Amino acid sequence: MQYPAGPGKKQRKAYPRSYPRRTAQRTASSKKKAEASVQAESTRRMLWQLAASVVLFLIVYIGRGVAPDSLERWRAALEQDVDFAGAFRSVEQSVSEGETPARILDNLYQQLLHPDASVSQSPEGTGLPGTRALTFQDAVQRSTTRRMGITSLQHTLSDGLSAPEEAPSPLSSDTPSPTAQPTPTEEQPAISETPEPAETTAPTPEPTPEPTEAVVTAMAQEYNEAGEKLPSNVSMEYYPLGLEKTVNPVDGPISSTFGYRISPITNLKEFHLALDIAVPDGTPVKAFADGVVEYIGKSDDFGLYLSILHDNNVSSFYAHCSELLVYQGMPVSCGDIVAYSGHTGNVTGPHLHFLITKDHIRLNPIHYVDL
Repeated sequence: MQYPAGPGKKQRKAYPRSYPRRTAQRTASSKKKAEASVQAESTRRMLWQLAASVVLFLIVYIGRGVAPDSLERWRAALEQDVDFAGAFRSVEQSVSEGETPARILDNLYQQLLHPDASVSQSPEGTGLPGTRALTFQDAVQRSTTRRMGITSLQHTLSDGLSAPEEAPSPLSSDTPSPTAQPTPTEEQPAISETPEPAETTAPTPEPTPEPTEAVVTAMAQEYNEAGEKLPSNVSMEYYPLGLEKTVNPVDGPISSTFGYRISPITNLKEFHLALDIAVPDGTPVKAFADGVVEYIGKSDDFGLYLSILHDNNVSSFYAHCSELLVYQGMPVSCGDIVAYSGHTGNVTGPHLHFLITKDHIRLNPIHYVDL
């Protein structure tokens, strides 16, 4: 502000104040700060680029450790058109936003090796596990775990292939052997012990089934071995019956055989057409084999009698019974009680009159009972 000069005084011009020294100092200080800021920014960018290079090296190294058997997949991933500039810009943006180094490394790992992978989180409150891509920390953990497993496997193999120490022979003397010993650098061949074969129990051989006899049609004989003429429909030969199971009708001594004899009734020589087995009255009479009661009856000569028809056209005849327990057409099984023995008919004492026929040929029962 200018004031009017007083009388007799000259009015002075007003000049603006200036501070050239202070202005120059401020300008120089501003330039230094700007240069320092630019230099710091350049240094920081260089450090980040160096760190990114180290991270790339670690990614490739860890990736090969995680999947050494998939080098083709790694080669294909490295040959893809990867946006490295975009990845570095993303790193700079993450640094400016203050994200943690672990998160920055995960983002860089995903953008370089898994650009198409996406991370999906599980819905809130559901408790269900979400699906996420492999992170940098996962890769490090897999590599470490795999290397520990390989080291353990190498130790196991080296322990298993190491040759056992050879025991000294009792015949060896204290004098060292003149043969040259292998130097420590020479490789010793691995000695593998051949495991002894496990003892195997020999299977128990199954019993060989006895050959079955062929069932043929019975034929009548005209003469016996003594040259005596035989009655009609009689054979002294043995013919297989082909029955599954047979039993003795009764057990007792044989009182008269099948063949020629002196009759106790007439005292004449005649052919006895049965096997007499002496047993007391009331002895249970069993069915010789499975079959059906062919007929029952009573006569003056045979008393109470019955006949059972079996398989293969075989039949059995029982006479002089005291009581019959079956009827015509009744099925019976081998060993069933069909009657009781006695002395009915023309007899001199209690016994069972037993006869076997096949194909209507009367056979010698002695071949088919065990008395």
